[in-house]
Amino acid sequence: IDPVYVSEYLVRRTPGFLEGSRTPFDGLKRLLPGHFLIVDTRTRKTTLKRYWDPNCIVMRLRSNLDEEVERFRDSLALSVSRQLCSDAPVGIAVSGGLDSSSVAILAMRCANAATRIVGFNWVEEGSSRGYDESIWLNALSAHLRMPIIRVSLCHHQQESSQLELLQRRGDLVYDEPGSPANLGAMERLAAALQAQSVKALLLGLG
Repeated sequence: IDPVYVSEYLVRRTPGFLEGSRTPFDGLKRLLPGHFLIVDTRTRKTTLKRYWDPNCIVMRLRSNLDEEVERFRDSLALSVSRQLCSDAPVGIAVSGGLDSSSVAILAMRCANAATRIVGFNWVEEGSSRGYDESIWLNALSAHLRMPIIRVSLCHHQQESSQLELLQRRGDLVYDEPGSPANLGAMERLAAALQAQSVKALLLGLG
């Protein structure tokens, strides 16, 4: 265990990962976004390479914005369509926001007639958040004619979920610490996915 990482995590109360390649395990690093790792099976030598640099995107945007917008739209559509190759229903986590709505719209456009797509949304009843995207979520569902299953997660359900997680801790494996509320929400979401025979879930995390 890396005591420095653990202490920083506890002090900062970060809901997810800390930045960088560090992990809670001493000597074990995480592969950073935009990178790939090449492993030579004979010599066991590893080479880390970066395949994406946001600075290159900025430079191209300055030259021709319209072309880059079209390039981005095509790339996103291709990425979404590749995730729709499934013999089971495909789930999409939607909130009503821009990111998840974009994924949902492209999925409905790219899917063939045999692909069943189901939206999932979990709601924290009594949340202190200062915004509500339900109006946009309802509009998205009506526009796409896509069923959306809402997974309710109120305060007492969170406590119950955490108790269930602790009772079943021998069956669960998490590679890094996470927010307790998030773990409970994901457990309830997983149960909803299983009930709909969904094996793949697309996310739109901005």
